[in-house]
Amino acid sequence: MMGGLGEYAISVAMFSPEFAQALFLVLCRLAGRSFAMSRQIVEDLPRSGSAGRQSRHGRQGRLEAVYVAYLLSVEGCRDLIRVLGPTIAVITMQGRVEILFNLYTFVAASRFDANVRDKGVQLKRPIQAMAHILAVSVYATRTRSQARAVLRSLVKLDPTEWSEAEQATTDAVIQLVETNQVEFNAWQIMELDMQLVVSVAGWTVSQLVVLAQAAQPDSSRR
Repeated sequence: MMGGLGEYAISVAMFSPEFAQALFLVLCRLAGRSFAMSRQIVEDLPRSGSAGRQSRHGRQGRLEAVYVAYLLSVEGCRDLIRVLGPTIAVITMQGRVEILFNLYTFVAASRFDANVRDKGVQLKRPIQAMAHILAVSVYATRTRSQARAVLRSLVKLDPTEWSEAEQATTDAVIQLVETNQVEFNAWQIMELDMQLVVSVAGWTVSQLVVLAQAAQPDSSRR
């Protein structure tokens, strides 16, 4: 159901250099890592599918776009979770808790939520939709119990308690994916405008650029 890294084909042309760099650096900062450490982490991840893009666009300017494209892929999502661990970084902004850890979550949440609703499974809150999309991405390469563990850790961030009803919803969502009734793969991203990333997360592009500049070490600022 889910293709390997070689099958993902997110074009770096979808990103302006500034927008791609902003997203990448904000991800680094929210993951609780320094800019240099985060860049090294991504460098260490396997990127066989992006090698051609690096040579085509050059190592400068578009390199951050390659990073973001990789992180948006199914394999990138899996490897980032593996390297950084299942801890989800969250911030509070204007009284709301936003999950701002994984870019794949942002882009795919709305489409996945709509597909699941078409099958009769209702996700009650935005945070629950994001929790489910992340848990299913973990389940794709791990186990059902690990997916549930990620969900439980996320629900603790929400005022409501983990309930039997929510557990049943989790099982229903995973069942839809297991039986191929709902697709969950990198190709969905191709159909979505990149502005969805910032609209779902509650940011504007200008805010991302400001945060990205703040995330860079002083020596890298121009």
